[in-house]
Amino acid sequence: AKTINGLKVALLDVSGTYVAEVRPGATEKHNSPGLRMRTAVVDTPRGPYFLKLVGPSATVETWNASFNDFLSSLTFAQ
Repeated sequence: AKTINGLKVALLDVSGTYVAEVRPGATEKHNSPGLRMRTAVVDTPRGPYFLKLVGPSATVETWNASFNDFLSSLTFAQ
């Protein structure tokens, strides 16, 4: 966790393979390797805000600096 402009922010950065049922109860599964997810949970006086960037690893890396710039710009107006 870190503090950005007075807001507590919990960060997560995960890379791997997405595996899930195509639909609930199905035996067929998605199997998508090479994905990455960046998330941030921003604790505000009005409750948490959830931000997520997810996609192929190369795409997320392309947008990584922009995601960080966006997080650095966060403020909360009452």
